[in-house]
Amino acid sequence: MRRGLLALGLLMAVSGLPAAPLYLERVEQAEPDARAVAEAREQIEDHEEVTVIEELPLPPFHRRRPIPSTRKQPFCLRCHLPLPHRRDERARTFLNMHSRFVSCETCHMRPDGVKLTYRWLAYDGIDAGSPLPPGTRALREGEEERKGSIVPRQGARIAPFHAGEVALILGDHPFAEAVMTRWENGSVAERATLKARLHAPLEKEGPECGACHGERPMLDLGALGATPEQWRLLRQNAIVRFFERFDDENERLRIDGLLRRKFP
Repeated sequence: MRRGLLALGLLMAVSGLPAAPLYLERVEQAEPDARAVAEAREQIEDHEEVTVIEELPLPPFHRRRPIPSTRKQPFCLRCHLPLPHRRDERARTFLNMHSRFVSCETCHMRPDGVKLTYRWLAYDGIDAGSPLPPGTRALREGEEERKGSIVPRQGARIAPFHAGEVALILGDHPFAEAVMTRWENGSVAERATLKARLHAPLEKEGPECGACHGERPMLDLGALGATPEQWRLLRQNAIVRFFERFDDENERLRIDGLLRRKFP
C-alpha cells in the first residue's frame, strides 16, 4: 500500500506537475503506529451506512434548502457525507453550517511548526480550484454595505495555503482517484493502513469556536474581505456566546436563551 502511494508521489514529482500540496506531502511522510491502524480498522469494521433523507417533512415555518452542488468537491467527500458532523447533537447543526464556507482542512489540518495562511478557494466556475481575491461581494442597488457577504462567490470556501500554494487536494485530484481504487480493491487490513495514513496530517477535533470568533481569531477576517462591522459581529457572535454558557453536556438548550442578545 505504501509503495503504491509513494509511486504516485514520485510520478507527480517527475511529470512536470506543481509541487505536491502540503496535505499530500504529509500523507506521503506518514508512518502511523499500530495503535492508529488498529483504531482505523475498528472504525471500518463498525461502520454503518447512513441513509440520507432527501425529502424531510417539516412544519411550514421551517425552510430546508438543498446543499448547492459545485463543480469541484472536497477530497473528504469521497468518503464522508456533505454534512459530516454527527456526534455532538447539540452543536452539529452549527458545525455543519460551516462546511459550506470553510474547507475541512481549515479546521482539521493544523500542523505544528508550519505557518499557514487562509484565503478563499473557488469550488465552482471556470477557475474552480484556484484562489479568489478577497473583498466583499458586489451589493445590489440600494443595499447597505453591512448587508454584503464576505463570501466572494457561491461555493467558495476558506482554505489553508502554505508557501503561497493551496495546502489541500480536491476530490478529482489524481491522488484521490488512486486512493479510491486502492480502497475498493484492498483488504480490511490494507484499508485500515490507508485510512490511518490519510488522517495522519489531520486533527480529529477542530478548534474551539472562540479560536475564530474570539478577540484574536486564527483567521485574518479583514484579509478575507470582512468589513470592520462584519469583523465585530463575527468576533461577538451570539451563538458562540450561547454555547459558552453550557459546560454540562446533559444541560438542555432553550430557544429563548439563544434569542437573548446578552448573556449573564
